[in-house]
Amino acid sequence: MSKRIKTTGQNGRADRRSSSSEPISIIIIEDHAILRENLAMTLESIEQFTVKGEFELAGDALTFLKTTPVDVAIIDYSLPDMNDIEFLREAIRHLSRALTPDNGCRNRKTLART
Repeated sequence: MSKRIKTTGQNGRADRRSSSSEPISIIIIEDHAILRENLAMTLESIEQFTVKGEFELAGDALTFLKTTPVDVAIIDYSLPDMNDIEFLREAIRHLSRALTPDNGCRNRKTLART
């Protein structure tokens, strides 16, 4: 029997993936290189995850997503070229889910869904 992990998908619904299935593909969008590299290294050490790309700019990540869809984007909420909400509005059709730091603004998650 394969081990199951529980993740949250679009609209807050639970997804179930078998550990024997494809790993969850992730991109990281963070303008601070040390944070981006450490997060990628940490995630890559977990067998259920694979980091498909690391980006300093959201625009570069959007270009990547046009040819390479991924399951999850981990996004800095304040980037040099656009914020997380602007990015999500463009990228949402390529993502299963996105994670963005909660900076105390409750409407951010609501805005991301529009």
